[in-house]
Amino acid sequence: MEEREGGRRGQYEYSDVWRPSRATLVFIGDVAFGLTLFETTESVEAEYKDGKYVRITDIPAKKLSKYTSSYSWRTKHDLASGRLCLQVHSPYQRVTWTRQWREAKAGDFPRKLAGVVKDLEAEVENVVKLFEEGERKAEIERKKWEAERLESKRREAERQRLQAIEQSHSELLGIIKAWGEVKRIEAFFAEAEEQILKSGDGNAEQLLERLKMARELVGPLRALEQLAAWKSPEERLQAEKERLAKFRW
Repeated sequence: MEEREGGRRGQYEYSDVWRPSRATLVFIGDVAFGLTLFETTESVEAEYKDGKYVRITDIPAKKLSKYTSSYSWRTKHDLASGRLCLQVHSPYQRVTWTRQWREAKAGDFPRKLAGVVKDLEAEVENVVKLFEEGERKAEIERKKWEAERLESKRREAERQRLQAIEQSHSELLGIIKAWGEVKRIEAFFAEAEEQILKSGDGNAEQLLERLKMARELVGPLRALEQLAAWKSPEERLQAEKERLAKFRW
């Protein structure tokens, strides 16, 4: 809200039009207008004394010299003017529309009311057009957002699909490698046992016992279990969907 007369640009700037948290509304037909009534300020020469600014014109001449001291100074300062301003704005979110009616002198406002009403009636059609334009832009933004959301979902689904393929492929190669290792180990024990039995060596029983110990050290070979636990890309995607579904609840 710019309360300074003349819309001066000074030390303090306002980034937007001030509005109360709860608007006072008046309706013309179905169109609402928000009202704010406030007192304007004006830049005047003032004396700073005892923590406040006093208009020079409000200080009696005989007291003026008392105000002037090393602890006071004169400057231009914004002080209440005694004149009112009616600010009317559109309370609709996507409609930027504001008008002000200011008193030229204190007490003028009642004579302005008829003109204010007439001006607002003339603005109804304009505000309606601004509202419709705002709704049109909102719909465009909504469709754009929806398209971006769908595209984002598509890209994420494709990323997950490629990731599932990569993970399944990598795991399968690991299983194949493990399978080859299992076959190599099994072939070693089978050939070793065969050679021991064919050798007719007097130490065959002892060698078979050592071969048994070696098998126990290697432990069970679970290549088939790994294959049973392997998931295809489609199974991985389905498992991920089920996992995410649990979080939505």
